[in-house]
Amino acid sequence: MGKDRTLLTLDSDEFTTLIHQSAGLRGRGNFQQAIELVESNLHKLHHDCLENAYLELIYAAREGGLPEVAHRYAKLLAGIDPNIPIVKKVLGENS
Repeated sequence: MGKDRTLLTLDSDEFTTLIHQSAGLRGRGNFQQAIELVESNLHKLHHDCLENAYLELIYAAREGGLPEVAHRYAKLLAGIDPNIPIVKKVLGENS
């Protein structure tokens, strides 16, 4: 098939693996590595995956004590769905 530029979708094994790897890094206290892993793959994600990816980035940033990073991704996620509780919480913390 040779489609090197196929975007990862919500139901792709690669996307599931990406989120699980990031969550595993967070669980071991490697918050910056978790952020870098997801950030380095954002360009590969279909638009439908961005909500989950941004959530993962917000969690890693908050757990890692990186409020600026959490705020940046909360703002992006607010553009998709401003009613997500963590978005309201992060944006409210930085107002």
